[in-house]
Amino acid sequence: MKADPILKELWKIKDGLSEECGHDLRRLFDRLKASQKSQVSPVVNLTKTASRGHCRAIGTSVLT
Repeated sequence: MKADPILKELWKIKDGLSEECGHDLRRLFDRLKASQKSQVSPVVNLTKTASRGHCRAIGTSVLT
């Protein structure tokens, strides 16, 4: 099956972010946390949860 072009683009971005951080998960996490601090609205808002005990991510952001 042929991969969806949107998925291909997302994988490329994911792989680029990983490479920029030396494939180090802690460095990637620290980078994302720093990016989130500079955002007006949070990337993920954990203060609200959906019914039935599921967490819901609220808000979106584009990493640069």
